[in-house]
Amino acid sequence: MGAGESLLLPGGWIHAVSTPADSLVIGGNFLHSFNLVQQVRVHQLEQRAGVAARFQYPFFSAVHWYVLDWYLQRLDRLDRGHAAGAEAAAAPTWPPWCAKLWPAEADALPALYDYLHGQLADAARQLVRDPHTPLELPFSLVDAHQRLTRLGAWLARRAAAAATTALQTNEVTTNGATC
Repeated sequence: MGAGESLLLPGGWIHAVSTPADSLVIGGNFLHSFNLVQQVRVHQLEQRAGVAARFQYPFFSAVHWYVLDWYLQRLDRLDRGHAAGAEAAAAPTWPPWCAKLWPAEADALPALYDYLHGQLADAARQLVRDPHTPLELPFSLVDAHQRLTRLGAWLARRAAAAATTALQTNEVTTNGATC
């Protein structure tokens, strides 16, 4: 790399940095909703490997609870839009890219659910062990559970709709004969 150049690495790529000459290097990590699955995997790997907290993404769990809130707002708006017609889904106060849920986002939501469900279960176990220990959740245990339940309900509706569509559009064959 040369002076003034930038390099973006996909999430989860193992890498090292070497600066053989005096240099000013600015590094950082960022999270985005199109790579939720990989980001969660990397975080879980860091947890299992015992990587020191100072080398991990700061407030990773808390950030993902806020990501859940963001998606719940979008899903509510999209559900209302589907019920009222397509024009209601694209509200003028939202950027156009918020008017739909991209396939990569929708496909990553189960991983977000699983990760946060694990975080919620850990927090509940910790509360049982020591009721005076502060929880590492940005919301109360009850609020976090309610948020997660809403996402779970949306995922269940999505799975049911996909199964219904698959049954309606696919021909079933048995021993080479169409049923």
